[in-house]
Amino acid sequence: MVRAATHVSVFVLLAVACVQPAMAGFIDDMLENVVGAAVVQGLKSEPGLSTNVATHPSNGTFLTILKVAGQNPSKYQFGIVNDRQVNAFAAPGNQVFVTEGILEAVQGQDQELAFCLGHEVSHILNGDTKSLARIAIGTSLVGKVITNQEAIGIATRLLTYKQSQKDEFRADDRGMYLLWKSGQNLSGGLALMRRLETVKATSPSLI
Repeated sequence: MVRAATHVSVFVLLAVACVQPAMAGFIDDMLENVVGAAVVQGLKSEPGLSTNVATHPSNGTFLTILKVAGQNPSKYQFGIVNDRQVNAFAAPGNQVFVTEGILEAVQGQDQELAFCLGHEVSHILNGDTKSLARIAIGTSLVGKVITNQEAIGIATRLLTYKQSQKDEFRADDRGMYLLWKSGQNLSGGLALMRRLETVKATSPSLI
């Protein structure tokens, strides 16, 4: 699936969207899938993705968040990035990734992880990842088949991309709602925020 998707010409997708504005939404969805596939390809190459996601406890938390959000799990993908950076992000194509660093940081506190995942799923539900697709591609890749090295570059851009403060606040609000619907203590959201601030103060290179 990844190989087939990444061989779609980005130029064709953007050109059709410009010529036929009515198809822009459909083309945006296609572009999301292309970029999403490139992200997986890039992360697998560098820094690597965990192969035991299905049995990891965090996957169960992710499925719970999707359930309370009324989402079909088959339309989402969850991954664990082999990276000590304390990070989590939503990527185009209904994908959510967490790093080993953030899983270590939350120390098994499921309510904190649930808020983290709820926050990232909220970015997808709020439509934030659609704009990320065009940002991740960049004009230099228009008209080209995405190579493995370029896929790594796309994944790296998304790992380090900072959402707008407005988008982050919206995702926080919705993430807290999903945390509450999942039956977890709402204090988990605030606890995670405090934990991240502590990591930022003591180990800024990990944020």
